[in-house]
Amino acid sequence: MVRVKQRSSPHRFGRQARVNENPREIGEPSQRVVERATRIVSPVSTPPSPGQVQQQESKKREYAELHCLSNFSFQRGASSAQELFERAKKIGYATLAITDECSLSGIVRAYEASNDTGVALIVGTEIRLADGPKLVILAADHDGYSDICQLITTGRRRSAKGEYQLTCADAERLGSGVRVLWIPRHSADGCLPTSCTPDWSDQYRSNAGAPRRSGQ
Repeated sequence: MVRVKQRSSPHRFGRQARVNENPREIGEPSQRVVERATRIVSPVSTPPSPGQVQQQESKKREYAELHCLSNFSFQRGASSAQELFERAKKIGYATLAITDECSLSGIVRAYEASNDTGVALIVGTEIRLADGPKLVILAADHDGYSDICQLITTGRRRSAKGEYQLTCADAERLGSGVRVLWIPRHSADGCLPTSCTPDWSDQYRSNAGAPRRSGQ
């Protein structure tokens, strides 16, 4: 008698075991097929070109802060120019204007900080007119810088040390080399004045002729 050795099912530990581990419906593709199809269909990601990276970085660095006080504005500004420019660089500013009140004392240090950080500097100042609103004056060119210097000198020479006095007439003498930002304040009747005219409210006219102390 010849004994026939029974062979174990080829599916006992092989393919059948894998099927039992990953059951699926009839007609459903296996995981291997799905992964192969994904690799074929998915586009290959390509790294951005240097030009695209530069464009993305430039978009992040488009913001310019046009009104900023340093510690040269007594009792108002707390940070040095170096600290301000380092912070501006960290948060992605492209340009920073230093506009201390009726003063250009911090511009030299701001210029050095601008060179160290790569953040562009705009030279400016902030003034409050005795018969008008508060203004931020920015120099657009060398002539504008000269006009700002002359304006500050005029206001300081009219008053005691630490104070200044400027009027609308002084602001109107500024040339085309400056850019002026108007910071309005509400008048006594709740309306905003629209120009440097004698028709402004008594709140503005009562301040005319009074010297302005830096930091107020």
